[in-house]
Formats: sequence, structure tokens, C-alpha cells
Amino acid sequence: MRVIDHRQFRLSNQGRRIPRWLKISLTGLGVIAGIFVLLNLAMGILYRDKVLPNYTVASVPIGNISFDKLGQKVSADKLLPQSVTFKKDDAAKNVAPKDLGVAVDWTATQENIKKSRSWLPIVSLVVKKTAPLELKLDNSQFAAAAEELETTFTKAPLPERIAFRDNNFAIVPPEAGYQPEISQLRMSLISSLEQGKNTLAVPTKATNSSAPTGKLQSELSLLQKRLETKITLTNTGRSKQLSRTDIANFYEPSDQTLKLSDAKIGEVVARAASGFGITAVNQSEAISAIHYALSKQQAVNFALANQGVKVYHYCTAVKGVDASALTEYRQKLAAVYGDPRGWNNGGAAALVHAESGCDFTAWLSAPASMTSFGAICDSYYSCRVGPNVVVNYDRWTGATDPWNAAGGTLEDYRVMVINHETGHWFGFGHRSCPGAGQPAPVMQQQSIDLQGCTFNAWPTAAELADL
Repeated sequence: MRVIDHRQFRLSNQGRRIPRWLKISLTGLGVIAGIFVLLNLAMGILYRDKVLPNYTVASVPIGNISFDKLGQKVSADKLLPQSVTFKKDDAAKNVAPKDLGVAVDWTATQENIKKSRSWLPIVSLVVKKTAPLELKLDNSQFAAAAEELETTFTKAPLPERIAFRDNNFAIVPPEAGYQPEISQLRMSLISSLEQGKNTLAVPTKATNSSAPTGKLQSELSLLQKRLETKITLTNTGRSKQLSRTDIANFYEPSDQTLKLSDAKIGEVVARAASGFGITAVNQSEAISAIHYALSKQQAVNFALANQGVKVYHYCTAVKGVDASALTEYRQKLAAVYGDPRGWNNGGAAALVHAESGCDFTAWLSAPASMTSFGAICDSYYSCRVGPNVVVNYDRWTGATDPWNAAGGTLEDYRVMVINHETGHWFGFGHRSCPGAGQPAPVMQQQSIDLQGCTFNAWPTAAELADL
């Protein structure tokens, strides 16, 4: 039987006692833990209906604010940017969030704040916490704002069309357009603002033209021919022949092709006049003359007259002829009256069309109506009676047999008859051939007998000298 030494037993137990310092430490930790628990309990109770310290929403401090007072004490203007910038390609538009119908959803935001609370609320005294911002959208207000956004960020698709490229008209292939995806934009807007972004790329969907393709070749051919028209503007010995680019600038888009624009022609003429250092008093006549030149694809030479020159005003009218013929007649008159070889004497005077208050009226008359102007007129030839310069419509459309037999063109005949009858209004009587083989004076009755002269549509130097 083993005998236990009780002295050794007591000494062994004394070696296993907990040190005093450890007892003190454990006691201190217990006290601190208790205090920590009590403080957390106290903060949990104190902040039961309030936001914990050091909390932010969209970088705005909201700590220590009662949940039911958040909407009152934290302005939406602080949480949202002053404006949202929408962008697409080179287009941009700034809109205030309130104009988009965007507002803070405080109910959902409070839920986010509550869900993000730590189970140790005392930690919020030293650690910052950001709660997600929740937004809501007034759909009716957003729909109104979306209409303006659609206007800004809609690009119409372009059909196959004719355009001026590399000094020529050309057929350009179709180009897709786009329009905003409003439903996607609505979602992107809220998502971006909740993430603190104030710039938004506008989502779009592609659109395509329904216009036909492969139908423009004949129109292109016509426009190309018009580019070759020789158009020259002059003033007191100076001249400018319009370039292909100048002529292309006469046109503006019209559906898939191009159409002549009086305003565009006027801009080109005004620039030429400015280059001469003048403001032309007969710019409207130049526009009409250019229309005629392009429609007939024939050269035109037009004298721009400066302010201060003698201006004669003429009206135009038809008698017994469909009024539709008046447009071409009016344009041809402008081309003839503006040509520096004509009665304007190189731009020393100007003949300008007017609707009323005219010095004379240039008529286009049916043969049966010719004698109504006076006994001097007959149904075959043209005539002038008082302030009436009357061109016989049959002669306008077919010239005369002698003229045609000699190989004269209808266009030259029109020039001659306008100059001849207008010359009568200026006071000139009939003239005779000055010598065989010479150009006939424009005041000679070339429709009847050339008397050995050659056909001539313009006033001779002698006639202009008399003028």
C-alpha cells in the first residue's frame, strides 16, 4: 500500500493556483465586456428610432436624425445633383432631376438604413457607414421630359440620296438613324443617380429609312449635266464664272434628291456681288436667269447692276395663253434683259421685274389675241404698242420659217424677238442691213428679210451707242 505524503500534496496544489495578475485581468475584462454590452444596449435603445452616428446617404451626413424627420431635415437637393447630363454622340442636354420627376424614396431608404445597422451600434461612433439611396420616379412627369429628350436625341435615318461629293453629284447609300429607348432610359436614370452619377449615355435603338433604292440614276444624270452649265456674273468689266461647287450650292435636299432653291441661288449671287464690292439691284433677275440656264442647260452671262443705276421695271402677262407658260417666259426675259450684250448696256442700266408700277409690260399672246393690242399688230408677228411689248406665242414656240430655214435656233430667235420688241419700247424704229455679210441690227425685221445680213439676236454696237 502506497503512502501519500500530505506535505507534498499541499505543495503540488499551491503550484497550480491562478496568478493574482491574471485574476485582476480577467476581472477587468469582464467589467469592460459588461460595460460594452451595457453601452450597446443603451445605444440600441437610444437610437431605436434614429439614425446611428457617422451614417451617410449619397455622401450627406444623416447621423442622429430621427427616421420620421429624414425627409424634412435632409433636402433632396443635397442628395441629388443640380442637373443630369444626357449625352449621345455630339448632342447633350442638361435637365434638373425634379424636372425629370425624380424624388427620394424615403421609405425604402429608411429600410436600407435599418438593414445596414450593425448588431454592435457602438461601433458607429468610430466607423463611417454609407446606406444606399433609394429613388422613385413620377412617370407622368418623366414622360413629359422624355418628349424633349426624344427631340434632342433622335437622328432621322437617311435614305439613299443624291449629294454633292468630290466636285460631283453622287448617289450616297442609306444611313441608319436612331431614337431613344425611353423604358431603358428610365431604368438607367434611377440606377445612375443612385450610384452618384450625373452623366448618362442615352440608350437608343437603330432606325432605317423605308425609301426605295436604285431609283435615282436618271435624276443624278440630269443634275450632273446641270453642273456643266456655264454661268458667268459680271460687273463693269469684271467677271466671275461660277464653279461646280457654286452651282451645287443652288440646291437643297428634297426627299432623296435635290431641288433648286431661290434662297440658295440668291446667296451665291450675293457673294459674287460682294466680291465685286456691290449690292446688286437686279439680284432677283439673276436668280430667274440662272433658273432658265439650268433648265435649258445653256450658258448665261448676267450683268449685276450696282445701286444708283437707271432701273426700268417691267411686268409680265399672258393673253389667250395658259398662265403656266408665264414662268419660262419670265425667266427668259430675265436672262435676256440681264445679258451684258443687251439693252442694259453692260450693266449701265437694269431691267427688273415687278408685280405693279411697271414702265412696260411684256406680254405672251395667242395669235388670235394679237390684234386686240392695236391695229399695228397682226396674228403672225410680234409687236409693240405703247407700254406693251407683245410676243406672239406661235413665234415663241416655233420662230419663223425664214429663221428656221437659215438654221437659226429657237433660243436665239427668242433672244432676238425680245430685244427687237423691247428696242421699240426704248424708242428705236426699224433699221436696215448696213452691208452684205454683216450682222443684222436687232431692230431690223429679220423675221421677214435679212437684206444680205446674217441673223443677229443682240443690239449692235451702233444701236447701243444710240441708246
